[in-house]
Amino acid sequence: MASPLALIDGWEPPRAAAVLVGGEIADDRGDTSVAVWWASVTKLATALATMLAVSGGFLGVDDPAGPPGSTVRHLLAHASGLDRDEVRVRAQPGTRRIYSNVGYEVLAATVASAVGRPFDRWLSSTVLEPLGMTQTRLSGSAASGMVGPLGDLVGLAGELQRPLLLPADVAPVMNVWVDPVAGMTCACLTANPYGPWAQAAWPALADAVLSDDGLRFAVSGPA
Repeated sequence: MASPLALIDGWEPPRAAAVLVGGEIADDRGDTSVAVWWASVTKLATALATMLAVSGGFLGVDDPAGPPGSTVRHLLAHASGLDRDEVRVRAQPGTRRIYSNVGYEVLAATVASAVGRPFDRWLSSTVLEPLGMTQTRLSGSAASGMVGPLGDLVGLAGELQRPLLLPADVAPVMNVWVDPVAGMTCACLTANPYGPWAQAAWPALADAVLSDDGLRFAVSGPA
């Protein structure tokens, strides 16, 4: 039985992928040590750092943040009304879900103000260091600026499946990134920027991982 991750062999290198079950790597492929730009995957780490600030009592999810009427919760959920990349309001908070890089930058600034230190330092001390993500750093935007290898990204993916940092009453907020039926997470990184190629390649990879053969491979490995 072939690994479903073999599909990434046709992607432009460097590229790597891994499947996690129960917080542990069930399968991986490619060079997991090469650092590449995480792009929007950065938002996972920013969201986790935000929720750790919430669980630590530095701020609340319903505290005001962003444009008038918006809260930390709205920023986390892309529901603040802020534009994708421009600092302008396109809708009333809570009325539309607009994917917003600006929103996550505002979120990071809000967290930094609440905890009293630069966001990159808060992220490093609360997320990267505790999860052993020693080869990863935030370089620029809290929406898209993480740089690191897949070997570190699986540490973040493992935290989403089997939380160690977040309290039990807060952890379910992050479970949106874990397939609720299969209990699996697929993490992949590539230096090839997102574009039309990914609109076909990524769903195909997800379908292969979640197929009957893919699920069997994750549990038992190659036949």
